[in-house]
Amino acid sequence: LAWARLEEAEDQSRTEQTQEARDLFSKAAELFSEARESIETKLKAIDTQEEKQLSEELIQASDLRREYCLGRVALEEAKLLDKQGDHAASSTKYGLAAKSFEKVADAMEHESERREVTAIIYLCRAWEKMTDAEAEASPRLYLEAAELFDKAKEQGVDEKAKVLALGHSSFCRALEAGARYERTHDEQYYSASKGHIETATNFYVRADFKDASEYAKATNRLFDAYRYMYRAQLEDDLAKKAQLYQLAEKLLQTSAGFYVTAKHPEKSDE
Repeated sequence: LAWARLEEAEDQSRTEQTQEARDLFSKAAELFSEARESIETKLKAIDTQEEKQLSEELIQASDLRREYCLGRVALEEAKLLDKQGDHAASSTKYGLAAKSFEKVADAMEHESERREVTAIIYLCRAWEKMTDAEAEASPRLYLEAAELFDKAKEQGVDEKAKVLALGHSSFCRALEAGARYERTHDEQYYSASKGHIETATNFYVRADFKDASEYAKATNRLFDAYRYMYRAQLEDDLAKKAQLYQLAEKLLQTSAGFYVTAKHPEKSDE
């Protein structure tokens, strides 16, 4: 039953059903705990050494999978907090998730399993940096997040996960350039952000990650709107100034719509 709930949770997470995934991971953790207690209760009555050893291994496996599920609960909760716009709390949850996965990785015997969990650790640390960057509008933190996503890609064993990590890396680099453009209004940063967003969107489409691709489109339009707003501020001709602001307004409306589709209403409100 625990394994069944875990598989269902993984499936819900892959299809971006975050709340449902969190609840299923939580239920799986409870069931792994119950399984451990059930096996431990029967352990004293087992006579054969082989069966006893197998039971002890199942107890250890139950503990390990429970810890993994708790990490996944924290990870899904971090995603929910990020969508609600609570970046500081989201960052904390990502950090807690990473610590759970570090415990799991340390106890893993098989290299392929350890690599898979290590990739998740890098992803959690990257998202932790990314949410910190959102809270502080820090180009440096966006770049650090991009580098961690690159490390997650190197550790990944699943091709789709690798493509997704590349998408996140490119998107963080777009946000880094975008944050620098907001501060300096230097056109080279605007061009860089547009290029990185296009790359990220392509990776998200390849990975079949619809919400992420919609979020990238929304951010793309937002950067365009910032550019027109800045140009309007510098324009002396009132008719041209009004035209630029109208273009910015339309782009902001489009951006807000994409953020809603990406299930980020807090960004749409912003």
